[in-house]
Amino acid sequence: MRADLPVSVTLSSGLVAEIEEDNWVPGAVQLLVDGTPQS
Repeated sequence: MRADLPVSVTLSSGLVAEIEEDNWVPGAVQLLVDGTPQS
């Protein structure tokens, strides 16, 4: 993971949001909320 990306953030609702590198698109990132990719 790139060093400038946060590991995780807890939202006010209690859900955990993460930004991580996309496994399928080089150089892209994806947003996960409680482990589910968001589109």
